[in-house]
Amino acid sequence: MERIRTILGDAVPRAGGPDLPFDTPAHTGEDIGRPTRDHSIKTLATFLGFKWRDTNPSGVASIEWYARWCKTRDPAIKQQILEYNEDDCRATRVLLDGIRAM
Repeated sequence: MERIRTILGDAVPRAGGPDLPFDTPAHTGEDIGRPTRDHSIKTLATFLGFKWRDTNPSGVASIEWYARWCKTRDPAIKQQILEYNEDDCRATRVLLDGIRAM
């Protein structure tokens, strides 16, 4: 989160505690450049340094993998789905830790 604070400066207030959320756009205004193009988990977690094992992770791809697994029961496809879901959980934790560090 220090990386975000470096870019946005004092426009991002420190939360009063780990359970108090804040809306970055509301605090920064529309005239300040943001460090990411959107607020998706993939974008924000990647910005904070997280790397998915899959080279092009997406929810759409995971739906396709699941459809293929339902037809084939291929253990490699099942493992790909499990890794993708595990990475999403880990990325969520990276984002939560980053927000709490602000």
